[in-house]
Amino acid sequence: MADPEIQVLREGDTSKPNPFTICIVANPALETPWESGRFIPDPMPANRALFAQRCQDVVDCLFGNLPGQAEKLLDDPRIAPFVRIVTLLVVGLPAVDANALAAEDGVSTLLVPRRTVFLPFLSSCGLTADIAYAISQSADHDRASAYFTSDDDSGPGDAFTLDGLTLTHRYRCRIPAPSPCTPLQPPLPRCTSFLMRYPAIPTTAS
Repeated sequence: MADPEIQVLREGDTSKPNPFTICIVANPALETPWESGRFIPDPMPANRALFAQRCQDVVDCLFGNLPGQAEKLLDDPRIAPFVRIVTLLVVGLPAVDANALAAEDGVSTLLVPRRTVFLPFLSSCGLTADIAYAISQSADHDRASAYFTSDDDSGPGDAFTLDGLTLTHRYRCRIPAPSPCTPLQPPLPRCTSFLMRYPAIPTTAS
């Protein structure tokens, strides 16, 4: 196994020890089918050029740089400067449970995020994230899905009111919002699915 290759694409808020972070990962392995316990290697970590291009596609999507893109997402001067983006590529990992960030759905062509695997995998490489993308080179699953972030309710946060309820957005999460993406089509439709929940996270997270 090679050492983790970590690249910082955007520094984010350097005044904070743990700025709001989006991590884009070359998915090492796939569970196929989902919830089967069977794992196969994902070709993506061996394809550096394609991974680099998909990382740029994700960034372009998030910050509204795609041609004709109407939804600018994070391209707001109150948000964009505070978002840290890093990429992670590790070559040679075995196809086992702990390295499979995505699964191939058995009844569709969806890639499903294995959300509880993301945090320990990132931690093993010395990283943390609020949102994580796993870029996969699945041979026949070319649709992506996403889950929400699970906040760490044991830590501090900022209170807000929604539909008459007082809630708290925490500064840290137990599970980052995960999404597997494929290199087979532009990322725009699937990179928008969970980012609208907390549009002001980067300016409040510490």
